[in-house]
Amino acid sequence: MNFKIPKLYFLLIMLINSNTIMAAEFMTETITIGLTASLSGKYKGAGLAQLQGIQMWRDDINERGALLGKRVELLVKDDHSNADDSTNFYEQFIVKDKVDLLLGPYSSDLTIAVAKVAEQYNFPLLAVAASASSIWDNRKNAYVFGTYVQSNNLMKNVIKVAVEKNIKRVAILHADTTYTNSVATGAKLFAQENNLNVIFYEMFNEKNNNIEDSVQRLAMADPELIIVGAYFEDSVAIVKAIKRQNIQHNMLVFSGSVDTIVFKKALGEDVEGILSVIQWSRSQHLPGAHDFSFRYKKKFGVQPSYQAAGGYAAGQILEAAVRMSGSLSKKILQKQLLELKFRSLFGHYRVGKNGRQIGKQAYLMQWQGGERVLVLPKKLVNHDIRLFNL
Repeated sequence: MNFKIPKLYFLLIMLINSNTIMAAEFMTETITIGLTASLSGKYKGAGLAQLQGIQMWRDDINERGALLGKRVELLVKDDHSNADDSTNFYEQFIVKDKVDLLLGPYSSDLTIAVAKVAEQYNFPLLAVAASASSIWDNRKNAYVFGTYVQSNNLMKNVIKVAVEKNIKRVAILHADTTYTNSVATGAKLFAQENNLNVIFYEMFNEKNNNIEDSVQRLAMADPELIIVGAYFEDSVAIVKAIKRQNIQHNMLVFSGSVDTIVFKKALGEDVEGILSVIQWSRSQHLPGAHDFSFRYKKKFGVQPSYQAAGGYAAGQILEAAVRMSGSLSKKILQKQLLELKFRSLFGHYRVGKNGRQIGKQAYLMQWQGGERVLVLPKKLVNHDIRLFNL
């Protein structure tokens, strides 16, 4: 017996099969994000941590079911902690590789370089670990969007603590980079506004003014508060030099990069009491912070630094902008990143009209009893700041 399949039923089957095939093909498409990472050079440690955070976000979003129906892929190049290499790679991402989205490199110096590329090609760039105010100064068109607290504001709470503790004499020592210069400039201005005496203010570099000589001059100034703007290796060298000079200060505060187990291993017991301004802590009451910390440690064997958390959060912010706009159009994403108000595991994202971050706040941690503890803001902490020699 022969049965004729109704024509309408046949067309319906064909349509279902066609849609299934189209959906399968669509899912094989990808959204490609271009970024460089400092996997070598002076930013190696922090750059790797940032990349690991971004990679965790990529894995999570693909496991959840992708973005706009597409899997997310990262196109990563080692920029060797070099601005020229970063510039070349980001232009290649846009012109040759035709990436869909961009995430910024580690450090303000490298971001300043690639920001010019983003502006040249009208391509929105979400900056990850870049906070020097000069990145956004005199920028009329918003193509670079910040996620970190502006570096010139990092030491405001430190100065407030000094005022509360009746500390008067301040020394500021900083490396010759855009970021650390911004930290030092802001700290000096805020200290003077609060009637503190900036008795020492100096920049060090490899060519003309080494760390040992700078710290010797710092010792003669007899400071109560020492503020340091430096990256990891220089920070270790400065602590060792301060110990050799036996400087009897009350507070020693760094601009970052000293909240890691690697820093503790490098200094041993000398890490005790050192303070650092940080962009993130798992102690914050932020969505997903503890879950991220648990999974990061399980995957990489160490607690995440704020650079790792910043990398993951940058992915979250970019994801939110894409989902809310429903588009990969550069013009639409630029508008969305300007208007977006979002709370990631890193904190609040909200930018001004030129892309400068204005929603984020900084935190202060201290090494106490061999552990990293959060000491500011007071509403989030259970530990008091311990001062030296008081």
